[in-house]
Order: sequence, then C-alpha cells, then structure tokens
Amino acid sequence: AACILFCGGVLRFVGWCLENDIIFLDGGTSILYLIECLPQDIHIKIITASLPIADKCTILNNAEIYCLGGMLNKKTKEMYGPKALEDISNMIANKAFIGISGFSLENQFTENNVLSLEVKRKILPTVSQSIIIADSKKENKIGIQRAFSFDEIDILITGSEVSKKFVEKASKSLKVINI
Repeated sequence: AACILFCGGVLRFVGWCLENDIIFLDGGTSILYLIECLPQDIHIKIITASLPIADKCTILNNAEIYCLGGMLNKKTKEMYGPKALEDISNMIANKAFIGISGFSLENQFTENNVLSLEVKRKILPTVSQSIIIADSKKENKIGIQRAFSFDEIDILITGSEVSKKFVEKASKSLKVINI
C-alpha cells in the first residue's frame, strides 16, 4: 500500500510522463517502486545504468530501454567507469529521477556510491526537471560525498516525517513534496 501511495503522489505532482519523454532512472528501491506506476499506454525512452531498473522496465510494453555500458558494480548491479560516463555524455533526457544516500541542511544531498554519482552528475545538466526521491528516513543521514546542492535539484519527493525546519529551509531553493 505504501508503494501505491508513494507512486501516486509522485505521479500527481510531476504530471508524469508525456508521449516520447526521455527519462533517466537511477538505481535503488525507490526508483524500482516508481516503475510500477509508469504509464503503459504511451511511448517513452528510459536511460539507466542499473541492471535491476532495466529489468523491471521490461514490464512497460511501450518503453525503449537504454542501458549504459561500463564496469559492473557487483553489489549495486549498476554500471560505472569511463564507458558509462562516455555513454551518458552523449545522451539527453527530459527528466531525471535520482536516489541519494542522505540529505540534511548542512550537507544537502549526499551519496555513498561515489562511482554511480559520476553518472548522475553527467546527466543532470541535460534535463529540464531533476527529481530526487528519498525516504524521509534519509534525513540527517550523511553519505561519504556531497552529491548535489539544493540549487542543482528542482524537486525533492520525500515522506511526511521530514522535519518542518528542513522543509522550510530547503524550500527556498527547491520544491519539497511530502507524501
């Protein structure tokens, strides 16, 4: 039930996908849940470095799935390295749905997987809408590396348990959606 509510909130907010949208989907469990809510009746293109995400996207009959090449991180099952960076450098997307390890007022968005972070940073300048999806439990968790500042992201979609102080301060730079 949480997945449906979560996805429903995301879909209502972004007006979701339009015909022929090109979407970058990061790896992670939040993105896996999001895939179940993608529309089945329109044509979209999906770019990902994540093998589990690419596999899950095969449920979408009208989606073209583009997987980045490179070295495989056996733990996360994501591609990284020079080939993945070269592939993503030649691609453009309308929207990027990105996961992160943590977020806080002091460090903003942080990431533990520094290898996949390079890919996320490469796609960001090409998109018209950058969206981070992060469970509210990630508030005040700190990853090993700063990933993005609030100014670099358009929207943070998170749970309703995030502190009012965080929402108030972060909302000066990006839209915070609590679902």
